[in-house]
Order: sequence, then structure tokens, then C-alpha cells
Amino acid sequence: MHVRAASIHFLFVVQWIDIAFSFTISSRKGPTRLTFCELAANDQVTWPFGEPSNTEETEQRGDFHIPNTGVSVSDEIENSAKDRFVTEVVPIKGLTGVAQLVTTAVHTGSFEPVRYLVPLSPLRKTKEDEGDKSVYEARYAMIDIPPYSPQLLGQIQSFLGKKSTLALALITNRDAIHYDSAPAIYSARRSVLKLWKEALPDLEVVAYRLDIPRECRRFVTQILDGYGPFGLKDTIEVEAFFNASFVELGRPLTVEEWDDDLAESILSGQTEADEEAEMNENESLSPENIRLKEDAMDIVALYTPGHSFGSMSYLFPSQKLCFAGYTIPVEDTRIEENMGIGGAGPALDCRGYISTNKGGIGRQMESAVSLVQNYADRFKVVLPARGDPLFLDGDHEERKRDLLEILDQYKMIGEIYERLGILNDGDSG
Repeated sequence: MHVRAASIHFLFVVQWIDIAFSFTISSRKGPTRLTFCELAANDQVTWPFGEPSNTEETEQRGDFHIPNTGVSVSDEIENSAKDRFVTEVVPIKGLTGVAQLVTTAVHTGSFEPVRYLVPLSPLRKTKEDEGDKSVYEARYAMIDIPPYSPQLLGQIQSFLGKKSTLALALITNRDAIHYDSAPAIYSARRSVLKLWKEALPDLEVVAYRLDIPRECRRFVTQILDGYGPFGLKDTIEVEAFFNASFVELGRPLTVEEWDDDLAESILSGQTEADEEAEMNENESLSPENIRLKEDAMDIVALYTPGHSFGSMSYLFPSQKLCFAGYTIPVEDTRIEENMGIGGAGPALDCRGYISTNKGGIGRQMESAVSLVQNYADRFKVVLPARGDPLFLDGDHEERKRDLLEILDQYKMIGEIYERLGILNDGDSG
């Protein structure tokens, strides 16, 4: 009885093994069942995980149907992290030829900074189009990099008109460069700057050295470095070649070879005195002469670190515009019934200016105050990365006073955040 039961059990195991090592493959004559040993001896058998040569055949792998395409965990995570962004070109009332690029996230409600379109120099008409008020000839700059789509590019080209071109992209900070997928585990960061360059191969891209992400480096055509200021002159003649290179108007950075004499001068404390004497001797680098050179430029690029270590602000003096990025916080989220401290000021939520600061409140205040003190007479409108354009009234002293009041509010709130431990002071970084 026990021997018979054992034989039956053994026969069952052998049959189970035979089934486990057998599977069905496709052929024109119908499925054929082969054992593992038979497969090893048959050179004509196609490995079942390959694609069938006849699309009408029913492919069976083992005793179960397996899809032809696998499922990638990376793909699943990346797809779940993606959002769809809709960007609209919104002309700014009162500023001829200037528009906001307002981006809205469809699903997540994530925040996107405001970007802009602006002519490099004041708009002018060609002689043959003087009777048509809607036709201008201009080169345009795009301030920061919005999500790319053919629809947005079409809107931009429609806004620019048939005789204007998008020639320049000015990046205020790395946070204003859009990525086409959200960063997540197993997911690669891909900047849409690549897509803009593919669509507009002649587009010049300018950014400060410290704010160029690794994946964007090959698309940046001019890397700014040093304290600046930097200037660009637009040559609007149709036949002229457009040189989109900024030139440094202030004292350029220099690299000196290390030698015994240089070491001795540093140890003796003479280097700073020598540099100051050299500065005084070079009249072209005096503040007055630098200002004269700025007056001749259509765009003045200012190094204003704080929100990030390589933040830039761009002035268009002839148009009285300041594209401040995150440097000057003018977003006002207070309703009329609860104005708080009063006037426009920084947003007090988790996505506000303060909680996204990387370079330190102190450093940003230093940059913003310097911008206001030295250049308030060059602009009447602040176009920030957050919030609406701020139109300033009065003479430049009144404009300066209004902006400094906003900066005082920002500094006070920032210091409170730091004392609460919400922020780390980046000044020591």
C-alpha cells in the first residue's frame, strides 16, 4: 500500500517537472509542445521571448500570455510626476511690445514663475510700414525659459509679428528654467531649454556661471562671470549681423600667476592698496565713466546674488524697465481688508520669496538695495518673477523710497523666519 502510494507520488512529481520545463511556441502548423531537453537539442527553435515573425500568430510564453512590452518602474514614476502646463502670452497694458508669459499647471497646481517678452530696444517702424500701426521691426528677448510647446511658439511668433524675431533668452536664475518632467526617483531632469534651441537654433542664451545647471550648459551661448555690470547694444539695421554678446563695463576679473612677488605683496597687505591705486589711475573704470557706458547700452545686466548664488537682474534703460527676477520682492497677496504692514510686499506662504531663498536674506538685501540705490533713476516699472508688474510713480527719489520700504518689510519678515528656524542663513555658504 505504501509502495503503491509512493509510486503514484513519484509519477506525479515527474509529470509536474515535465510540465514545468515545457512550454508552447508559435509555428505556422500550430503550437508544438517541447520539453526542456528537446529544446536544447533543437537548433531551429526560436527563443520564445523574441518577437514573432507573423503578426497574426498568437504568441504564448509558457502556459501564460505575456505582453510584448514590459512595464518600467521608472516610466510609471515619471509619468505620474509629469504635469501639463498651459502658457499664455499676455500683453502688458501700458507697455508697448511687452508681454507676460503666464504658465499654469493643469493638474498639480505647482507654481511657475512669470516670464516675459520684451524688445531689445524701443520699437520702430520700417519706412515701408509706417502706415501700418501693427507692424514693427525688432529683435526680442525672452526673460527666462517657459515650458516649450509648438502652440506657445506659435503664440509668440504671432505676438512678435512678421518682421520681428526672438533673438535672445536672458536667464535671471536657475529656478526660472522650466523642466519638462518633475524630478523624482529614477526620473531624469530634462530642461526644455533643449527644445527651445532645437526650435530656434539661432537663439542666443545668456546666464550667469553659478546658475547654469549641468544639463543646460551646452545650450548657453554666453556665460557671464564677475561683478559686472555688463552691457549689450542692439544693432537694429536689417542687414547687420546681430552680436548678442554682453561686454563687461566694470572692472573685469583677472587671473594672476602665483609667484613669490605676489605672495609677498599679499602677506605684506599691499595688494589692496595697489589695486586701489590702479583703479584710480584707470579713469575708464570710475563710477562716472561706467555710468556713461551704461547709458549707451540697450540692456544692462546686473549681478544680484541672493535668491540664488548667480541671480541676475536686467535693465532696459531706454524703456525704463527692470526685469528683477526674484531680487526685488513685489508680490502682494494681501487683500484690501487685511493689508498687514501696508503696501505691496513679499508673499507670506510656503512658496513665497523668503522660503525659496538660497543665497541668504542678507546677501539678497545687499543686492536689492544696491540695485535700487544706484539704478532707481533708470526704471519706472519692475517686472518680477512673482506677481504683477509694479508701476512706480513720482521722480526717482520717490521710486527709490517706495522700493526701499518694500525691501525693509522683506528683511524684517526674513529675519523672523530665520529666528524661527524656517530658513538657514546662506550668508555663510
